[in-house]
Parts: sequence; C-alpha cells; structure tokens
Amino acid sequence: MKIENLLLLVTHYFDINTIPYAVVGGFSAIVWGRGRSTYDIDIIIEHNKLNFKDFVEFMLRNGLKTSETDLKKAFEEHSHATILSTDSTIFRIDLKGIYSSLDRETIETAKEINYKNQKIKFGSPENLIAHKLYFGSDRDLEDALVVLIAQEKALDMDYLVLLSNKLRVNKKLERLLEIVKNKNI
Repeated sequence: MKIENLLLLVTHYFDINTIPYAVVGGFSAIVWGRGRSTYDIDIIIEHNKLNFKDFVEFMLRNGLKTSETDLKKAFEEHSHATILSTDSTIFRIDLKGIYSSLDRETIETAKEINYKNQKIKFGSPENLIAHKLYFGSDRDLEDALVVLIAQEKALDMDYLVLLSNKLRVNKKLERLLEIVKNKNI
C-alpha cells in the first residue's frame, strides 16, 4: 500500500467517526512545502473518543496491523501507538494522543487541506515550524527552515512567536528568521 493511501484511509476513519486529529511531522512538512520523503505518518488524535475495538477491526480489514491492547497501553503511557502495514511496505502510522495543552492546540489550530481529493487536517505551518525547532534534529531544522520560506507570506507570525516562546525555542526561531531575512540560505 502507498503511504498516501494509508493517510487517506486513516484520516477518513477519523472524519467519519468525528475524532479530532491533526497530521503532523514529516507528512505535514511535505504539505507545507518541504520536498522530502517519509516512511511514517504522525497523527495526534483525541484518543478518548476512539472506539478501540472498532478502530482495530477497521485497520485489520484494510490490511493494517495493530491491537487494542497495544493502543490502550500506548495512550495510557502517554506514548505513541504504531500501526503497521501487513504487506511488504515499510510504511507505518504513529498515533499519539492528546497529552498536553500544546497537543490540544495542535488539533485546534489544524488546517483543513484538500489532499488527493480528500479534506485532511494538517497541523498548521506555525505549529510545525515551532515543534521542528523544539525537536531540533538536523532534518527537523531543515524542515522548519524550508517551511518558513515556503509559507513566509502566509504565516501568522504573532502565533509562531507565541508558540515558539511556549516551547522555549524563540532563539532558534530568531536565528531562522535572520537567515531568511539575509537570504543566507
């Protein structure tokens, strides 16, 4: 199964079952302008609204592997649950629950984007940039810079600065903004 089909399948399930979610991470970076590959789909969901048994049955019917026990344990531990494809692909879905006010904010500020003829909620570009700065790997910093450049005119800078302050990455954001301003890319 193609990774795009996984995304369409699982977000459709969340939509028809009115489970709030936001696609974040690498796939969100792609949507906001970062040309890159990814092997997983990171999604924050309101896990308290998930019918575990129904969701697992749906995943199994569609060639994906997970268990009710694994899902419940991951959410109880404030971790992430991984859903794997049963075919030979290496793609996976990582689900994370709402464990903090910032997780809730990510879902509440998500933007609905028409992707492959389906409306999907992606974490906002501001949210993506701030969180990529927070996680801070080389790839995360590149994602943040490219999305900042790609979305520069559309960004809510006040919100980006506020979120960066909450995550204590305001200095990293200032450096990125300086790079963009001086065109030292």
